[in-house]
Amino acid sequence: MLKPKKSIALIVVLLMVLSACSPAAPAAGERLARGAKQGTYYEVFVRAFADSDGDGIGDFAGLAGKMDYFSDMGITGLWLMPVFESPSYHGYDTTDYYKINSDYGTMEDFEAFIAAADERGIAVILDLVVNHSSTRNEWFIQSRGPDSPYRDWYYWSDDGEDVNLSASFYGNRVWNQTSSGYYAGLFWGEMPDLNLDNPEVRAEIKRIAEFWLGKGVSGFRLDAAMHVFNSGKLPMGSGLNQEEKSLEWWTEFAEFCRGIDPDCYIVGEIWAASATRAAYTAALDSAFHFDMGETLARTVVRGSDAGNAFAKYMKSEYNRLSGVNPNAIDAPFLSNHDQNRISTMLRNDPENLKMAANIYLTLQGLPFVYYGEELGMIGGKPDENIRTPFLWGADDPALTSWHSTVYNDNVASYAEQSKDSNSLLNRYKALIRLRAATPALFAGTLEPVDSGSDAVMAYTMTAPEQTVLVLHNLSKERQTLELDGSGTVIFGEGRAGANGITLEPQSSLIIER
Repeated sequence: MLKPKKSIALIVVLLMVLSACSPAAPAAGERLARGAKQGTYYEVFVRAFADSDGDGIGDFAGLAGKMDYFSDMGITGLWLMPVFESPSYHGYDTTDYYKINSDYGTMEDFEAFIAAADERGIAVILDLVVNHSSTRNEWFIQSRGPDSPYRDWYYWSDDGEDVNLSASFYGNRVWNQTSSGYYAGLFWGEMPDLNLDNPEVRAEIKRIAEFWLGKGVSGFRLDAAMHVFNSGKLPMGSGLNQEEKSLEWWTEFAEFCRGIDPDCYIVGEIWAASATRAAYTAALDSAFHFDMGETLARTVVRGSDAGNAFAKYMKSEYNRLSGVNPNAIDAPFLSNHDQNRISTMLRNDPENLKMAANIYLTLQGLPFVYYGEELGMIGGKPDENIRTPFLWGADDPALTSWHSTVYNDNVASYAEQSKDSNSLLNRYKALIRLRAATPALFAGTLEPVDSGSDAVMAYTMTAPEQTVLVLHNLSKERQTLELDGSGTVIFGEGRAGANGITLEPQSSLIIER
């Protein structure tokens, strides 16, 4: 384990420049983060990431071929967007939960990918979409028959008199009329909602989880986790408490998964206010911190007078989580596959993008990097433009072509950025590797510190064996602080000693105490 350095009355720490973290440089230290719940995750859209056979579509063989990229970056876990059989490009409408999407390869390809990840100590979690299936799923096809044993696997109303036919969700009409009655589909008519109140459906979902855990995955990202009992699809007058029923089911599911693998990691998509998000950690390890990215982006843009408001906000969020579940893990990200990319939000400003990375990759919890974020890839709604091909470089045969990359014509590729010690890619690499080697970062708790300057965000991260002081100068001016900087600078630009700290403009400093 890393050992804290003893404080000296006056220490002058040599500047550690980020160029020392170029691809040719040694790692920040031995990787100490272990298991599926420590380090940094990377969200992958397989279709867009790496192509192995020249058909323009990313696949598992291509992903396995790029495994050294994740390992070199210091990534400890991968979240794969849906990989099950599906008729759509995105995969959120499953036709068979036991089959791999043929666009991505075979089951053998998937197993080889899992083995390649396991060799490098990288956990893999799958997107599990059980709020709804595809209309082309055999279960739903069978359920169309009023007397079918699958009828109650979905929400059906024979004549529509017992449900609210005018119910809508995000502008989508929930109830869809067919010759055999009305069925509920919260998100889209082609994605009918499964009835999680049916014991047979629950048992089937558990069998699905057991099947994939048996293939070596380390857990699941639960799509639409808070909507499995959404009132819009329930019979009128049912009187069900949506949150209570959802938590009952997810607790049952999580306990089942942990009975198979006690260390499996389960994170829910809970796109809601922090109180609701926290409530779901009574059942789940994590609930994604959706509003963190936009809040951080506003903080970075605000700059010189933002002070410690963001650190205090995060501390209050951690307190809320621990009040529900002391073992809950915050899961922050800057943006994901459903949101405008962070580079678009920050107008592709390189210094702001680096500062955003400096902050969220040194926070408490388990951060998720959306693929291409480390390159500064741009993208805004509609969704296809947020999920464009990863920019390996024009000469790399792994470059996919499933969708136009015109939005990123001016974004430097991996091939270009890997050679630039000051690139956004190498900033991410330095931070992620440092995080994996530093217990205070991957397993620590955050405590805001008064820096004495409205331009500087400051907090400590503390694990049992180590404490680090983290400082971010959000302004475009050098800042001198009257803080004890005794210790060893392990990241950043500036000077630190017992008599004070100096931070360069728009820079960060991490001091091991």
